[in-house]
Amino acid sequence: MDREEERRAVFRFVLDKLVSGEFQTGGRLPTETELSKLFGLSRYHVHRALGEFFGRGVLVCRRKGGLSVSRDLFDCEKRAFSDSCSAKVLLINHYPPQFKWSVVHINEVFFAALEKGLAAAGLELVCEDIPRGSAWESVPRIARTHVEKHRPRAVIVIAGGRIFRHLLEFYYLLHDKVFVYTRSGFIEGVPLLSTVGIANCLDGVAAAETAFAAGAEKLLFCYRSDSPYVMKWQMERRCGVQLCLRRHSSGQAYVDDFPVSGDFPFTVPRKTTALIAHNDELAAELIDAGRRNGLEPGRDYKIIGFGDDPRFREYELTTLRPDLPRIGSELAAAVVQSCTVSGRPPVISKLVPSIPVRRRTL
Repeated sequence: MDREEERRAVFRFVLDKLVSGEFQTGGRLPTETELSKLFGLSRYHVHRALGEFFGRGVLVCRRKGGLSVSRDLFDCEKRAFSDSCSAKVLLINHYPPQFKWSVVHINEVFFAALEKGLAAAGLELVCEDIPRGSAWESVPRIARTHVEKHRPRAVIVIAGGRIFRHLLEFYYLLHDKVFVYTRSGFIEGVPLLSTVGIANCLDGVAAAETAFAAGAEKLLFCYRSDSPYVMKWQMERRCGVQLCLRRHSSGQAYVDDFPVSGDFPFTVPRKTTALIAHNDELAAELIDAGRRNGLEPGRDYKIIGFGDDPRFREYELTTLRPDLPRIGSELAAAVVQSCTVSGRPPVISKLVPSIPVRRRTL
């Protein structure tokens, strides 16, 4: 057992006595020396273990008077203190089961890095799935059930889906430490929560720079016009492409858009034109459409996607691969850091740029 676990054991011992009423207001506790002997720790570590109680004015330490209880715990403090004793971090996944491990930003690589980072600090990752088709009216009951079942040290909610906002609201009401793992750097309406995820705007910049380095002179940003659900992360990538193009042209050029609806943007080769698709799936769809016109990527035009989706590996796409090991590690580090802070931790945002992967389509 490491020092953190030993201090947590002291904290949990005193907390249990306070919650049960064995230690009451005005009552005396075992002295720090007695607790040191009981747990085999130095007085320094015992004092550190009880620091949260001292800071909130629940316990006082008087010279020659030992430890005493100065007031009862509030109900919200009982919940917060119980959570701080937990070694669990709860991850809420609301993607359908068939997508849980297949989408490019939520898979075993991300989970392995997250679990490893948490385990190094003595924390265990536990996952709960939101039943598919859950109505937003059921969210309060689901959230309360999860928190009461695990009493987690922190909660991670994966962004996306139609009930995501409701999930965030109720987990925030129930817990001090809620994190969002997102593939979008902009989450409308949740500025109170810490976010870790993919830096889509920087990825757009990297895609445009990769195209220019390959000899492109014109950029065409391609997006699926009939799917407003993906507009946020899609347009973050477009913003990055636009910024890079304007810098490259000293502010004289703007990116052109092509809303995809099954067709291809041109019928003759344009070797200096680069299509930047909002993800690999759309890039693969564009390549198929181009081949129906006799146009081959890398030979007649250039194309770049996002995601490095293994479902489209046969297309040998130039793409940007999310740095999932780093994202998982950054999220774990943010959670671990929050566990050293009493109450709600500072709000942080860590967005990680993806890694350019150049293949045959440039």
